[in-house]
Amino acid sequence: MDFQFGANFAVGGATAINHSFFKEKGISVDPRFGFLAQQIQWFKQLLNVTYPDSGEIGANDYLVPSAVNIPFRDIYTFVPRVISAISSSIKELIKIGAKTLVIPGLVPFGCAPVYLTMFQSRNKQDYDKKTGCIKWLNEFSNYHDKLLKKELHKLRQLYPHATILYADYYGATINIFKSPKNYGFDTPLVACCGGDGPYNFSRSVNCGDAGSRVCANPSKYVSFDGFHLTDAANKVIVDEVVKKLHKKFTGCKRQFN
Repeated sequence: MDFQFGANFAVGGATAINHSFFKEKGISVDPRFGFLAQQIQWFKQLLNVTYPDSGEIGANDYLVPSAVNIPFRDIYTFVPRVISAISSSIKELIKIGAKTLVIPGLVPFGCAPVYLTMFQSRNKQDYDKKTGCIKWLNEFSNYHDKLLKKELHKLRQLYPHATILYADYYGATINIFKSPKNYGFDTPLVACCGGDGPYNFSRSVNCGDAGSRVCANPSKYVSFDGFHLTDAANKVIVDEVVKKLHKKFTGCKRQFN
């Protein structure tokens, strides 16, 4: 096995919480997607293979139940469980030697074509005037991030010799929706590839299905298929996040020197 370029354990559709949690609530989850603790185990197995003597978490936990019409007032109660699952995985990674961890928050849910379509409203008060995003869904993303940052603060106290950094995906992403032209985007709320409707997203016609449409220039779009961001949007977000992390990481190093 050749791991000179690293190994990625991310799985599209994976959740932070163990699938048994969703099964108890009657929510079906595809077992192929896996969950966070499972990914940690895969990582540990790779360490045993390569070093015998001896690197958006949580979004799917909310998307899966909302897709089967679980009310968001109930999904709010999932957040502490999601944060706990993330925290447990961080502890596990530190125990096996991780020294620097970057933990991402959520992107603004209220700006994603999937949610804009699912929760389309005639009430103008539901939408942010400047971005066109759904306000209460963005508040949900902020709630998750608030609890996550609180937990990360606790973990830093428990593991002072580990560097635990928070990646502010929300802050980097919302800036795009506030000033899309500044970043080269023409249609920030519309999916490049999708079915129908004002956001080019349909739950019955996914990107790639017969009848779906693909834009001519994905680099002008923030969302590719209603769920995932385009390469152009990811680059803007990563550049912004890395810039902020570099400042924080440099500050952390100064504190220990």
